[in-house]
Amino acid sequence: MNVFRLQLTFSTFAREIHADLLAWCRQHPSIVSMMRLLGAWDYTLRCEVKNSEELADLTEQLHDRFGHALQECSVVSVIKELTFSYYPLEKFAE
Repeated sequence: MNVFRLQLTFSTFAREIHADLLAWCRQHPSIVSMMRLLGAWDYTLRCEVKNSEELADLTEQLHDRFGHALQECSVVSVIKELTFSYYPLEKFAE
């Protein structure tokens, strides 16, 4: 599987958009996770697809469903995911 992040910015931050996007992500088989953000992007969606055609279909479906409110959509290829933790914080206080 190929992993991508779709970074989304909407022209409005209406509750209806959030509820609709959440419902759409829950039913879509390629969407693995959804994060709501503060800052330059409103949401990041993690998706897993078999090939670039599936990715193109996914982004087309996203634009068909949310194009009226979608301001920007950026597709980022995930090469490697790293996890880390700053806990316990005392470790860094030394």
